[in-house]
Amino acid sequence: MRDLDFGSDGVEMKEVYWEGANGCEYMTWQGMHQVFIMPSDKYPFPPSQVIQYHKRITSYADFRDALNNGRYLNATYHEIP
Repeated sequence: MRDLDFGSDGVEMKEVYWEGANGCEYMTWQGMHQVFIMPSDKYPFPPSQVIQYHKRITSYADFRDALNNGRYLNATYHEIP
């Protein structure tokens, strides 16, 4: 069994990969298949697009590959009454 790195709230700590470019912030966490795209001028609204990647993102190289080769999807939101 591997040693887990838990934060003070008991949640396992994961690496975050982040990059800012073209007026957007691109963010994901280690182990995800998605990268969230958040336009800097729309903060604090939710992501406007999501990049779907074909494998788990486990390194910065995977993150960069997802940015270049992932499927870009537009996000739409509807209020739930």
